[in-house]
Amino acid sequence: MVAKLSANDHKKLLEDTLAENVTFKLLEGTMPCQIMVDGFCFYVYVKTLSSAHLKGSDDVWRAQLPRHEDFEKIKTASTPIIFLGYDTDNDVYATWNPHVVKQRLNEAKYVSFYSRLSGQQEAHDEDKFVRKQLNNDGEVLIFPRSKLNSYLVNFVAYFPDNTDYVAIGSKRRKEANDAYRLFNDSKHIASFAKYLEQNGCNDIAEYCKMIKTFINQNIFSCHRKIFLACDSIHQYEDAVRRFLEEEDVQASIYVTDVNAEDVLDAYVLFLIDKMNEIHDDKPADEAKKNAVQKQNEELCQKNGKITKITDQELLHQIEPYLNTEYKTTIPAMNIVRDFYQNKYPGLKMEIKDWMNLVTHIDWSNCY
Repeated sequence: MVAKLSANDHKKLLEDTLAENVTFKLLEGTMPCQIMVDGFCFYVYVKTLSSAHLKGSDDVWRAQLPRHEDFEKIKTASTPIIFLGYDTDNDVYATWNPHVVKQRLNEAKYVSFYSRLSGQQEAHDEDKFVRKQLNNDGEVLIFPRSKLNSYLVNFVAYFPDNTDYVAIGSKRRKEANDAYRLFNDSKHIASFAKYLEQNGCNDIAEYCKMIKTFINQNIFSCHRKIFLACDSIHQYEDAVRRFLEEEDVQASIYVTDVNAEDVLDAYVLFLIDKMNEIHDDKPADEAKKNAVQKQNEELCQKNGKITKITDQELLHQIEPYLNTEYKTTIPAMNIVRDFYQNKYPGLKMEIKDWMNLVTHIDWSNCY
């Protein structure tokens, strides 16, 4: 018998699951609710998964998406909606392409999204993401609840045809992505103030106040699709005009002494200079980083054994397995072993050495 959970129960599970991510914010609502993770906004709606009760198909499960008055607003918003089906027995979520979900909002009294019990059990037993093809040419992605943060941060990689990170029609994914992250980062406001001073601006405080409002009140984030449709920061001039036409943006412009378009134009010009500086410094930074990495690796080898993991990418790769309440050391150990054995074929490491290596990482100080 599947346990029934209320909207508040699902919301609490969601909050508990994401609580360890310092970037997580609950913005509004119960179910659906709007959240922010890693600087990006999402609408989230959760329903319990249960058997579809199809004769001879015990493996077919489903979550039913009902009509909801809030969905009318969500349908036209640029913010993606993540629909999650929760399996209470296996403690896993199933989810579907957010683009397809948005298209089907309020399409009928109930819209069924299908999953597979075998996939839910596999995701639980092997603590991994499981993708299953469905009979209607769609697919479902199933993963342990503990991996929800990882999914939200990387959801465009799982459903790339709904990616907001990639500029529309563009192959220059990284440049579009980097430009938006720079644009929506409040740590550059102090540098923006200096830039304005150097260029003779008389309203520095008001300019910075407006940009800070757009960032801290999640206004840029909620309209990120406008900016991520650009190949680079150089195309933000037109994006600024479209952004300022949005009703909620106009309502947030409480400053009457300065023109919002002038403020954003100045901010974009500042960021173009900033990105040029980053680009100029990058070769030297990369060389320095590689030299430090090589030195660290040499210091962390002794008698054919690795004594400490210093590779940053490798640490990021294994952190979801180890820096969590319920650790899964075997997959992490296998990743680390494969990495170092390929890099240093002459290592003299035994299983106990690999296990000791991954179980003695100080996650508060390893980066």
